[in-house]
Amino acid sequence: MPISALKPAPVHGTSRLDAAAMRAESDGAGTSLARLIFAAGKGDVAAQLVLGLRYLTGDGPARDPRHAVHWFRRAAERNEPRAQYWLARCHLTGDGVRQSHGRAYFWSRLACANGQADSGSIAAGAGQHLTPEERRWIEAQVRALTDRRGAR
Repeated sequence: MPISALKPAPVHGTSRLDAAAMRAESDGAGTSLARLIFAAGKGDVAAQLVLGLRYLTGDGPARDPRHAVHWFRRAAERNEPRAQYWLARCHLTGDGVRQSHGRAYFWSRLACANGQADSGSIAAGAGQHLTPEERRWIEAQVRALTDRRGAR
């Protein structure tokens, strides 16, 4: 399955992720994979997200959800909303990581706060498995994190 079939809608039009994905799809698979790994290792958030998607789908490297989660987490921690979406989805389904409705709820709410509206369905699904107190605590953590990032 091509990566473009899995990506949620872009947050703000064409992004560095879209450019990285187009470069990766236009190059030879081996060359683009090596470039993605190099760029992701150097901290390129777009490359981290694309590499996570490739590991999740097996498009280029062999399917390896644990590696996908690794790259999604690295990009998500740098505030990439689509990586937050995919990390939430992995936590919800247990793909590459132990299933955790709390973590799925946290990452999906953070992605929503960062403009990734598609994450709302993950938050709703994960939130059904949490108590109201757990949801409020996670939402307070997301608010504190977004407030802190907004103050920078």
